[in-house]
Amino acid sequence: MTDDPTEGLRLQKALAQAGVASRRASEELIAEGRVEVNGRVITEQGTRVDPERDVIRVDGSRIPPPRRHLYLALNKPRGYVSTMDDPEGRRNLTDLLAQSNQRVAQKERLFHVGRLDTDTEGLLLLTNDGDLA
Repeated sequence: MTDDPTEGLRLQKALAQAGVASRRASEELIAEGRVEVNGRVITEQGTRVDPERDVIRVDGSRIPPPRRHLYLALNKPRGYVSTMDDPEGRRNLTDLLAQSNQRVAQKERLFHVGRLDTDTEGLLLLTNDGDLA
């Protein structure tokens, strides 16, 4: 942990980048006292951490160290919804990744950059780099 407001990442951003939860959901985890950094429970929003050096735990489980960024170019065919999960059960980008045997991508929390209509085909970018997305 660092007290310097210009160093490190905000804890909620580190949790989001690790795929634990969205930034807002991570803020709730912090507020509920479910997050520890180096053995200390953190409830203050905006606490800065170094994910490579600090031991961060949520509900007692250590979050993995930072991963490399992944960038995929995907040709979305017609008939697929530009979403990673569709509550209506329509074919989506996750289905396309499963069909293409992108095992690495299936283990990552990916964001799609851009959106195409269901009846449109074309290039979409997928990444785990939230800043890029």
